[in-house]
This record gives sequence, C-alpha cells and structure tokens, in this order.
Amino acid sequence: MTKRTYYLLMHIILSLLLALAIAIFIKTQWYPSPLLKATGIMPIFIAIIAVQVVLWPLLSLFVYKENKKSLRFDLSTIIILQMTFWVFSLYALAQGRPAWIAYTLERFELVKANEIVITDIDSVNSDFKSPTWTGPQFVGTKLSEDADVRSKHLLEEVLGGISIAQRPEQYVNINVIKDRMLKEQQSLAELSKYNEISKVDKALASYPDAHGYIPLRTQQVDMVVLLDDSGTPLQIVDLRPWE
Repeated sequence: MTKRTYYLLMHIILSLLLALAIAIFIKTQWYPSPLLKATGIMPIFIAIIAVQVVLWPLLSLFVYKENKKSLRFDLSTIIILQMTFWVFSLYALAQGRPAWIAYTLERFELVKANEIVITDIDSVNSDFKSPTWTGPQFVGTKLSEDADVRSKHLLEEVLGGISIAQRPEQYVNINVIKDRMLKEQQSLAELSKYNEISKVDKALASYPDAHGYIPLRTQQVDMVVLLDDSGTPLQIVDLRPWE
C-alpha cells in the first residue's frame, strides 16, 4: 500500500468516525426522532455528512504527491478547511434546532431556536429565557393580560406571521394547562382516518399509556403528540394528525 493510499484511507476513516459521532449527537440531542423529518433538515444533514466523508478525503488524494515541497501545507490547509466547514455546519444546525414545543390553541407548534421572538426579556420567566441544548421542551402559552399587547400580538401574527408560540413572554409551565389539553385532545381512533392502520398500531404499541393525541404543527411534516390519561405529553410520533 502506497503512502498516498494509506493517507486517503486514514482520512476517510477519521472523517467517518467524526461524522458518525456528530450525527449521533445531533440525532439524540438537537433533533431527537422524528424531528429531523419534521424540520425538513434531513437532506441538508445528509449532504453535510457526504461532503465531510467524501469531498475532503478526495481533495487530499488530489493534492497528495510524495516529495512535494508544499505537501504538508496543502494537507494542513485541507484539514483546517474541513474543520471550519464543520464549525459553520454545526452552527447552522444549532440555530435551526427545535427549541420549544409550544401548546397554543388545540395544537402544539414546533419553534426553532432562530424563530424565537423576545421583545421584553425581563418579562420572560427564567425557565424560558433560553432553550436547552438537549432537545426541545414542552411549554404552554397564555394570552397577555394587557389588551393593548394582545392586540399588538394579533396584528403581528396576521401581518408578520409571528405566532404566540414564538413568544417566551407568553410561556407557562406545561402542567398549568394540562386540564385544557385533556379537554382539547383527540381520540386515538381518529388517527386511523389519516394513517395506515398498521402504522398506527405499530406506533401506539410502543406507548401503551397513550390516552389521546394533540396535533403538532411543524415546518415540513405535521405530526402527533401522544398524551397519557393525566394530560402529560408522552412522545412525538410520525403520524399525520389531519389530512
């Protein structure tokens, strides 16, 4: 095996191991299943992995020539560029990660980190001032008690598309609205109207405590949040809540 081939193999293996570790982290922490699909980030995520595992090693192969005076510099430059690409890719994925699953009116809405709108940080409960880095949290929402603020929010939603789900000032602990969710939840039997029965049965078999569901509005594919008999969210599942 030539040094050129050995370097190529090592570069591919190390790039693959790093990509695998990052992919596992992102899938378990930032975009827990099935939110990669819900956010529509999957094709971009696959493209990033492909670039890291294929493009950069091929560039190394292209510039690698034994006894080349600038070989060390060329290979170092490729490694630096590869790491820089990782940094920018991870930054973009972090900004677009699901931050909150906010209950509004008869449904949940998925709010990404870069969609959060805060106009008065002092009015935000300390629990909601910043999203965690370990997956989205369920929260409730309530309308402002100030009539002028309510009117302003309504106008901004109509004209600017800014939902109350994007406003941490209006967040409350999910437990506060459990009774409301129990009243507004839908029967699990309804899922068979919008999904294959076999798929519904398979999904529900993993959550025998599921008592009902509430639709989850996302950017790409609307899904379902299962609730137990106390109104506590159990899991987001990849089933359609409506047609």
